[in-house]
Amino acid sequence: MTFVALGEYSRGEKIEYKGIHKEIKHMHAFSRKLLASMVAIALIASAFAGIVITGSAQGQSVNCPLNEDFSGSWLPSGWTQEGGWTQGSSYEAGGTPPEARLYWYTISGNYSYLDSKPVDTTGASSLTLEFKSYIIPGRDDFYCRVYTRADVGHSWRDVTPWGNPISSLIDRDTYSVDISSDIGSATQVRFRFDGDDMDINCWYVDDVKICIQPPVGGEAYPVSKASLMAPWIAVGVLVAGGTSWYVWKRRRARS
Repeated sequence: MTFVALGEYSRGEKIEYKGIHKEIKHMHAFSRKLLASMVAIALIASAFAGIVITGSAQGQSVNCPLNEDFSGSWLPSGWTQEGGWTQGSSYEAGGTPPEARLYWYTISGNYSYLDSKPVDTTGASSLTLEFKSYIIPGRDDFYCRVYTRADVGHSWRDVTPWGNPISSLIDRDTYSVDISSDIGSATQVRFRFDGDDMDINCWYVDDVKICIQPPVGGEAYPVSKASLMAPWIAVGVLVAGGTSWYVWKRRRARS
Protein backbone atom coordinates (compact mmCIF):
# COMPACT_ATOMS: atom_id res chain seq x y z
CA MET A 1 0.00 0.00 0.00
CA THR A 2 1.27 3.45 -0.93
CA PHE A 3 0.80 6.27 1.62
CA VAL A 4 0.11 9.62 0.06
CA ALA A 5 0.82 12.87 1.98
CA LEU A 6 -1.40 15.92 1.71
CA GLY A 7 1.07 17.97 -0.33
CA GLU A 8 1.39 15.32 -3.09
CA TYR A 9 -2.04 15.92 -4.54
CA SER A 10 -2.71 18.50 -7.26
CA ARG A 11 -6.00 20.19 -7.96
CA GLY A 12 -6.64 18.20 -11.19
CA GLU A 13 -5.51 14.76 -10.08
CA LYS A 14 -8.14 12.05 -10.28
CA ILE A 15 -8.85 10.17 -7.07
CA GLU A 16 -10.82 6.96 -6.86
CA TYR A 17 -13.16 8.17 -4.19
CA LYS A 18 -14.81 11.51 -4.80
CA GLY A 19 -15.51 11.99 -1.11
CA ILE A 20 -11.85 11.85 -0.09
CA HIS A 21 -10.98 14.06 -3.07
CA LYS A 22 -13.30 16.77 -1.74
CA GLU A 23 -11.89 16.46 1.77
CA ILE A 24 -8.35 16.76 0.46
CA LYS A 25 -9.24 19.93 -1.47
CA HIS A 26 -10.58 21.44 1.76
CA MET A 27 -7.45 20.38 3.59
CA HIS A 28 -5.28 22.01 0.92
CA ALA A 29 -7.18 25.28 1.27
CA PHE A 30 -6.87 25.15 5.06
CA SER A 31 -3.13 24.44 4.82
CA ARG A 32 -2.59 27.42 2.51
CA LYS A 33 -4.43 29.72 4.93
CA LEU A 34 -2.48 28.33 7.86
CA LEU A 35 0.81 28.88 6.05
CA ALA A 36 -0.13 32.49 5.24
CA SER A 37 -1.04 33.12 8.87
CA MET A 38 2.26 31.67 10.08
CA VAL A 39 4.22 33.90 7.68
CA ALA A 40 2.33 36.96 8.94
CA ILE A 41 3.03 36.03 12.58
CA ALA A 42 6.71 35.53 11.81
CA LEU A 43 6.92 39.00 10.22
CA ILE A 44 5.21 40.60 13.22
CA ALA A 45 7.54 38.79 15.62
CA SER A 46 10.56 40.04 13.68
CA ALA A 47 9.25 43.61 13.85
CA PHE A 48 8.81 43.45 17.62
CA ALA A 49 12.04 41.62 18.39
CA GLY A 50 14.36 43.64 20.63
CA ILE A 51 11.62 45.74 22.19
CA VAL A 52 12.02 46.22 25.93
CA ILE A 53 8.98 45.65 28.11
CA THR A 54 8.94 47.28 31.53
CA GLY A 55 6.91 46.39 34.58
CA SER A 56 4.32 48.71 36.10
CA ALA A 57 4.13 50.31 39.55
CA GLN A 58 0.39 49.75 39.70
CA GLY A 59 -0.61 47.83 42.77
CA GLN A 60 2.50 48.76 44.72
CA SER A 61 1.71 50.36 48.07
CA VAL A 62 3.06 53.80 49.01
CA ASN A 63 5.16 53.79 52.18
CA CYS A 64 4.53 56.83 54.40
CA PRO A 65 6.91 56.85 57.37
CA LEU A 66 5.18 60.02 58.55
CA ASN A 67 1.38 59.94 58.58
CA GLU A 68 -0.23 62.26 61.12
CA ASP A 69 -3.94 63.17 61.30
CA PHE A 70 -3.75 64.69 64.83
CA SER A 71 -6.45 62.34 66.13
CA GLY A 72 -4.43 61.28 69.17
CA SER A 73 -3.21 63.24 72.15
CA TRP A 74 -1.59 66.65 71.73
CA LEU A 75 1.26 66.98 70.84
CA PRO A 76 1.71 63.87 68.68
CA SER A 77 4.65 61.75 69.78
CA GLY A 78 7.94 63.19 68.55
CA TRP A 79 6.42 66.50 67.42
CA THR A 80 7.40 69.89 68.85
CA GLN A 81 5.82 73.33 68.73
CA GLU A 82 6.53 76.87 69.86
CA GLY A 83 4.34 79.93 69.95
CA GLY A 84 0.76 78.70 70.19
CA TRP A 85 -0.08 75.67 68.05
CA THR A 86 -2.98 73.65 69.49
CA GLN A 87 -5.33 70.80 68.61
CA GLY A 88 -8.76 71.84 67.35
CA SER A 89 -11.97 69.85 67.00
CA SER A 90 -12.69 71.57 63.67
CA TYR A 91 -12.10 70.33 60.10
CA GLU A 92 -11.36 73.60 58.32
CA ALA A 93 -8.34 72.22 56.45
CA GLY A 94 -10.57 69.69 54.69
CA GLY A 95 -9.84 66.54 56.66
CA THR A 96 -11.70 65.03 59.59
CA PRO A 97 -11.55 66.46 63.13
CA PRO A 98 -9.40 67.03 65.01
CA GLU A 99 -6.67 69.04 63.28
CA ALA A 100 -3.69 71.24 64.14
CA ARG A 101 -4.43 74.97 64.31
CA LEU A 102 -2.77 78.29 65.08
CA TYR A 103 -5.16 80.99 66.35
CA TRP A 104 -4.06 84.60 66.51
CA TYR A 105 -4.84 84.88 70.22
CA THR A 106 -2.64 81.89 71.15
CA ILE A 107 0.45 83.28 69.41
CA SER A 108 3.14 84.48 71.78
CA GLY A 109 5.67 86.75 70.11
CA ASN A 110 6.05 87.37 66.38
CA TYR A 111 6.55 83.80 65.20
CA SER A 112 5.31 80.27 65.79
CA TYR A 113 6.27 76.86 64.39
CA LEU A 114 5.10 73.24 64.42
CA ASP A 115 7.74 70.58 63.73
CA SER A 116 7.04 66.97 62.83
CA LYS A 117 8.90 64.05 64.28
CA PRO A 118 11.98 63.01 62.26
CA VAL A 119 11.59 59.93 60.04
CA ASP A 120 14.21 57.83 58.28
CA THR A 121 13.87 58.04 54.48
CA THR A 122 17.33 56.81 53.49
CA GLY A 123 17.30 54.57 50.43
CA ALA A 124 14.24 56.23 48.89
CA SER A 125 14.40 57.17 45.22
CA SER A 126 11.76 59.89 45.57
CA LEU A 127 9.94 61.56 48.43
CA THR A 128 6.67 63.50 48.64
CA LEU A 129 5.23 65.78 51.31
CA GLU A 130 1.44 65.83 51.48
CA PHE A 131 -0.78 67.94 53.74
CA LYS A 132 -4.03 69.87 53.97
CA SER A 133 -4.04 73.57 54.80
CA TYR A 134 -6.37 76.57 55.21
CA ILE A 135 -5.16 80.10 56.07
CA ILE A 136 -7.44 82.97 57.08
CA PRO A 137 -5.79 86.42 57.08
CA GLY A 138 -6.15 89.19 59.67
CA ARG A 139 -5.38 92.89 59.33
CA ASP A 140 -1.98 92.97 57.58
CA ASP A 141 0.57 90.97 55.58
CA PHE A 142 2.20 87.96 57.22
CA TYR A 143 4.17 84.81 56.34
CA CYS A 144 3.12 81.17 56.52
CA ARG A 145 5.91 78.95 55.25
CA VAL A 146 6.50 75.22 54.95
CA TYR A 147 10.04 73.88 55.39
CA THR A 148 11.67 70.47 55.13
CA ARG A 149 15.13 69.10 55.91
CA ALA A 150 16.97 65.80 55.58
CA ASP A 151 18.26 65.68 59.17
CA VAL A 152 19.15 67.93 62.08
CA GLY A 153 22.52 68.76 60.56
CA HIS A 154 20.91 70.31 57.47
CA SER A 155 19.33 73.73 57.05
CA TRP A 156 15.59 74.05 56.58
CA ARG A 157 14.54 74.30 52.93
CA ASP A 158 11.52 76.40 51.90
CA VAL A 159 9.01 74.24 49.97
CA THR A 160 5.94 76.46 50.48
CA PRO A 161 3.39 75.80 47.71
CA TRP A 162 1.86 79.32 47.89
CA GLY A 163 3.24 82.83 47.65
CA ASN A 164 4.39 84.98 50.58
CA PRO A 165 3.69 87.44 52.14
CA ILE A 166 0.02 86.61 52.55
CA SER A 167 -2.65 89.31 52.45
CA SER A 168 -5.72 87.34 51.34
CA LEU A 169 -7.41 84.01 51.99
CA ILE A 170 -5.44 80.87 51.09
CA ASP A 171 -8.39 78.54 50.66
CA ARG A 172 -8.46 74.96 51.90
CA ASP A 173 -6.55 72.59 49.67
CA THR A 174 -4.55 69.39 49.66
CA TYR A 175 -0.92 69.90 48.66
CA SER A 176 1.65 67.47 47.29
CA VAL A 177 5.27 68.66 47.15
CA ASP A 178 8.32 66.81 45.84
CA ILE A 179 10.91 66.82 48.64
CA SER A 180 13.30 64.26 47.17
CA SER A 181 16.15 66.67 47.97
CA ASP A 182 15.49 66.02 51.66
CA ILE A 183 15.91 62.24 51.70
CA GLY A 184 17.90 61.42 54.82
CA SER A 185 18.09 59.74 58.19
CA ALA A 186 15.83 62.26 59.98
CA THR A 187 13.53 63.95 57.44
CA GLN A 188 11.21 66.57 58.97
CA VAL A 189 8.60 69.14 58.01
CA ARG A 190 8.03 72.51 59.73
CA PHE A 191 4.99 74.81 59.52
CA ARG A 192 6.09 78.33 60.50
CA PHE A 193 4.25 81.63 60.95
CA ASP A 194 6.04 84.99 61.02
CA GLY A 195 4.32 88.30 61.71
CA ASP A 196 2.27 90.12 64.30
CA ASP A 197 -0.38 88.05 66.03
CA MET A 198 -3.07 90.43 64.73
CA ASP A 199 -1.99 89.92 61.12
CA ILE A 200 -3.38 86.38 60.95
CA ASN A 201 -6.74 85.02 62.00
CA CYS A 202 -6.02 81.27 61.88
CA TRP A 203 -3.96 78.60 60.16
CA TYR A 204 -5.35 75.04 60.00
CA VAL A 205 -3.21 71.99 59.09
CA ASP A 206 -4.19 68.33 58.81
CA ASP A 207 -3.22 64.92 57.36
CA VAL A 208 0.52 65.54 57.17
CA LYS A 209 2.40 62.79 55.32
CA ILE A 210 5.93 62.15 54.12
CA CYS A 211 5.70 59.33 51.58
CA ILE A 212 8.23 57.25 49.70
CA GLN A 213 6.87 56.88 46.17
CA PRO A 214 7.16 53.56 44.28
CA PRO A 215 9.13 53.57 41.00
CA VAL A 216 7.20 54.47 37.84
CA GLY A 217 8.51 51.44 35.89
CA GLY A 218 9.65 47.97 36.75
CA GLU A 219 12.34 45.64 35.45
CA ALA A 220 13.20 45.64 31.75
CA TYR A 221 12.81 42.45 29.75
CA PRO A 222 14.26 42.25 26.18
CA VAL A 223 12.01 40.40 23.73
CA SER A 224 13.68 38.01 21.27
CA LYS A 225 12.40 36.62 17.98
CA ALA A 226 12.62 33.09 19.31
CA SER A 227 10.48 33.83 22.37
CA LEU A 228 7.75 35.36 20.20
CA MET A 229 7.79 32.84 17.36
CA ALA A 230 8.34 29.56 19.20
CA PRO A 231 4.74 29.05 20.43
CA TRP A 232 3.26 29.81 16.99
CA ILE A 233 5.73 27.57 15.17
CA ALA A 234 4.83 24.72 17.53
CA VAL A 235 1.12 25.23 16.83
CA GLY A 236 1.76 25.25 13.07
CA VAL A 237 3.74 22.01 13.20
CA LEU A 238 1.04 20.28 15.25
CA VAL A 239 -1.78 21.41 12.97
CA ALA A 240 0.08 20.49 9.77
CA GLY A 241 1.05 17.08 11.17
CA GLY A 242 -2.47 16.43 12.37
CA THR A 243 -3.92 17.35 8.98
CA SER A 244 -1.63 14.92 7.11
CA TRP A 245 -2.38 12.16 9.57
CA TYR A 246 -6.14 12.70 9.19
CA VAL A 247 -5.98 12.51 5.38
CA TRP A 248 -3.87 9.36 5.55
CA LYS A 249 -6.36 7.70 7.93
CA ARG A 250 -9.31 8.60 5.69
CA ARG A 251 -7.45 7.30 2.63
CA ARG A 252 -6.60 4.04 4.36
CA ALA A 253 -10.16 3.57 5.59
CA ARG A 254 -11.55 3.80 2.05
CA SER A 255 -8.86 1.51 0.52
